[in-house]
Amino acid sequence: WQWVEDYCLWLEDGCSPLQAAQAMCLSAQQYGLAAEARMAERLYQCLRSGRPMISGLKDCLSPELLQVFALGQQSDCLTDLLHGYRDFQRRRYQLQLSLWRQRLYPMFVLALVLTATLAAGQSYLPRLLAHATVPVQHWSINVVLSLAELLMQWGVVSLCTAVGLWLFYRWLGRHWIAPWRWRLERLGLFGYQRAMSAVWVTQMVALLLRHRLSLQDSLRRLQPLSNPYAGYHLQCMANRLARGEQHLSQVMSTGLLTPELLFRLHNSGHNGAAVDGLWRTALRCDTSIRRQLLRRQWLTLALLYGVIVALLLLLLQAGGQTMMALLQ
Repeated sequence: WQWVEDYCLWLEDGCSPLQAAQAMCLSAQQYGLAAEARMAERLYQCLRSGRPMISGLKDCLSPELLQVFALGQQSDCLTDLLHGYRDFQRRRYQLQLSLWRQRLYPMFVLALVLTATLAAGQSYLPRLLAHATVPVQHWSINVVLSLAELLMQWGVVSLCTAVGLWLFYRWLGRHWIAPWRWRLERLGLFGYQRAMSAVWVTQMVALLLRHRLSLQDSLRRLQPLSNPYAGYHLQCMANRLARGEQHLSQVMSTGLLTPELLFRLHNSGHNGAAVDGLWRTALRCDTSIRRQLLRRQWLTLALLYGVIVALLLLLLQAGGQTMMALLQ
């Protein structure tokens, strides 16, 4: 992506696409950057022979970015289109980062507490109890020892199973399309996959519409780039458009976008005003989606923190009872 941004800077300075590719190739060779020089050389040879830009960058960039390059070259708005795409990419990245940061921190703390429980039950407490003159029996000590034994025997298997189930859950969120899917979504499942698909569809449609592409062509271009779940909603939007739906909020009302986003689209008007309204909605949809997901995952976070606090109290109780027995 940095290479793409550097290429845009040459275009903004007034260079033609061919001149920009040649300049980047010479610059990369001067500083000994083989990968950058190879990309620029392929693009230069492609443009010099009159072929489309994407034929020279086919194996270097993602299919989504290649589509942006193709559209920008066809519509003569490559720089503006790439800048808009970059801004939306950054917004999606920041959204993913904030959501995963909120999830990973309690999971990391829970892993540390479980490791401490394993160490206490397998090493620390047994060594201390071995010095006691009388057998020490307390529920907290027995629970820690039993939990540590379970972690020692089944910890790796449980971790692998949890990771496998999580990967399968993510795969289902991107590929599974069935009536049961919509019922589970109403219960809050697959919320992350639905939210990220909604952000991607909203931002990409807004980006293509803003750069003089029709809604029908935008939906058609995005379908090959999407996962099956997002592609299903794009196809439903295309079918609504083919049936004569004219208002953007009705076309995009397929169950993917939240009611808040549809409300904003409904108030954006028709024709040119609808395009501007969709653009404003796309700029703010990541904030709206983040707020909705944070409200939904508070129960999971509360459960994680509850388990962490309970394990810490259990370790303190078991350690305190062990020390009291030794002192007596």
